[in-house]
Amino acid sequence: MTRARVQDFSLILSGLLTDYDRKEMVREIKRRVPTNAYRLGHLLGAAQGAEERAKQMGIWDRDDPEAIMTYLMLLKEHFIYERGQFALAPLRQLQKRMLDWVDKGKLPKYGTAKALENPTAFWGKFEG
Repeated sequence: MTRARVQDFSLILSGLLTDYDRKEMVREIKRRVPTNAYRLGHLLGAAQGAEERAKQMGIWDRDDPEAIMTYLMLLKEHFIYERGQFALAPLRQLQKRMLDWVDKGKLPKYGTAKALENPTAFWGKFEG
């Protein structure tokens, strides 16, 4: 990735939300409490709402700081943002990556090395 467009950050957000849901599911299974089957749908629905607004505003393919900050404001409208921070860790992580791009020109990364090394590692956590 040589640029960091709004759509790139949206893709990273989807991955972070999916990872978050998996971790929460494992935690719920370990605690032997019912898993929240609707969580991921609600989270991705909110992300899709922000995506649709970004497309309507014409910032979807842009990589300039103004577009990135506008997308951050859209995320604040679609997710819980109180007391100066997002309520969910994945959004705080994304916000840090967005600000690093705007302030320092640092390209965002979304790690997949562990998944490529052992793609079945996650599913082994559900066994007896």
